[in-house]
Amino acid sequence: MSRALCALAVCGAALVGCGADVDAADPTSLAPPFSGFRVDLTSFVEDGDHPFADVEGDPIVPCGAGGVTVEAGALEVRTGFCDPADVVSVLPEDAPAGAVVEVTVSHDNLLADGGQAHLAVVVGDELVFEHGIAMPAASGFIQKRVTMTTAHAAGERIVFHVHNHGANAYALRGLVVLPGT
Repeated sequence: MSRALCALAVCGAALVGCGADVDAADPTSLAPPFSGFRVDLTSFVEDGDHPFADVEGDPIVPCGAGGVTVEAGALEVRTGFCDPADVVSVLPEDAPAGAVVEVTVSHDNLLADGGQAHLAVVVGDELVFEHGIAMPAASGFIQKRVTMTTAHAAGERIVFHVHNHGANAYALRGLVVLPGT
């Protein structure tokens, strides 16, 4: 019996020595690495809380029927029915500082007599993506990756913001949080 216990102890010591580094004082060292996640675009709703109201003022056109729809797997915002639009969801998982947010947006031809469209994504209180488009403009596709500077917990708000001049359509096609490099 003692010979079996001794053999077990030697095997156990050998396994610990060959495995990944584990800090016994830090239980998070046992956690799997962050692998990323996709935000469900169908989970977004218009809630009337406008994070850019101090800069852009009250909505020109409060969101009404047809202003925010899910079409062909994309979250579409139609500014003729909703301007500015702030659609909200929540993070489905924790995201560490340094995680990369990939935002994919497309838009139709943008019709207006001048001005600029403003697109943004806010996670918690952090502005993680911002893009301006001089108008009028031809249809376009935008895909950007930006690094979050702070950690965010599951359940924190994500806001997709669209402000525009005129009646145009924008589609959020993807919002993915990836491990940092």
